[in-house]
Amino acid sequence: MYRRGGTTIEFLMALLISCMLLPIVYTSIRLLINHEYFSQNAQDEIALYQLRQILLLADNISITSDGLSGTLYDEEIRVVCKNKHLYLQPGTQIFITDVEDGYFSNEYNLYYFNYLRGNKWMKRVLIND
Repeated sequence: MYRRGGTTIEFLMALLISCMLLPIVYTSIRLLINHEYFSQNAQDEIALYQLRQILLLADNISITSDGLSGTLYDEEIRVVCKNKHLYLQPGTQIFITDVEDGYFSNEYNLYYFNYLRGNKWMKRVLIND
């Protein structure tokens, strides 16, 4: 004789295990939904820190019409802001993205990167002159 289906005890055990796992699954899903990634400002600071490390090794830094230029290991480098990105040339090492507008300035022996993102102008120090 073949047994079809399950007994009431098997059903209740499956229901009990499901009920015990439900709070764990619910909490895990809530944490994933509410998890905040790095804010855009934190990402910008990390990227500009990396750029500062490169610029500290550079010589003859000056502001040009299209960006910031200097010499790194006897090679001309430029930091430019166009096509909504801040990147280092030669090559295309991108540091900041989604920039609507940006320019470089020099005030009190400090080089700044001024950029517009989301109708808000930001001003960050890049390097000391």
